[in-house]
Amino acid sequence: MIEARREQPLASTFADHGGQDYTSARLISREHLAYGFYEIRAQLPCGRGIWPAVWLLAPDGSWPQNGEIDIMEMVGWDPNVIHATLHSGDFNHAKGTQRGAQTIVPTACTQMHRYQLDWRPDSITIGIDDRAHFRVANDEPGNEGAWPFTRPYELIMNVAVGGWGGQQGIDDAAFPQRMSVDYVRYWAYDGAQAHTPGGDHGGDH
Repeated sequence: MIEARREQPLASTFADHGGQDYTSARLISREHLAYGFYEIRAQLPCGRGIWPAVWLLAPDGSWPQNGEIDIMEMVGWDPNVIHATLHSGDFNHAKGTQRGAQTIVPTACTQMHRYQLDWRPDSITIGIDDRAHFRVANDEPGNEGAWPFTRPYELIMNVAVGGWGGQQGIDDAAFPQRMSVDYVRYWAYDGAQAHTPGGDHGGDH
């Protein structure tokens, strides 16, 4: 569980404290992961000002050139609308060219759902509960600007306060806010037994 709270932490306790009125957390995988099938079963927080996310980011290099894979993002002022997005040097939100999709999950804040990524050398597919809602093919092989998704990434889960989630203000009365995570699973892609949302799992690694 990741819990966001309305509180002012002691600067002596948190090295990154900069006078904020909120605390939360970001969890980062110890191992860097690449091609395979990812499944994160979670229930999301929905307070205004909250921004939960499950995503992958290159552990080094510059953004957006090294890429970003957003499996799930939601903002509290627009609850139950789940976003999936890819960022790269050619396609990113700074240029307004990012590639993404959104879908409505009416019970995202009241029930557990399985947020899924099928990452292959030639495509990335993102889905929820075995139903794909976003897919991008590697139609420019060798072009790092369009497809940097060829290296291991870190898997990140966090609950942010403000930013995109705070575009319509922050409801302080809604705290604490929690993203409850039942499990995080990863099946390595072996080329023979991959899993796409709606298909069959390969081996559990």
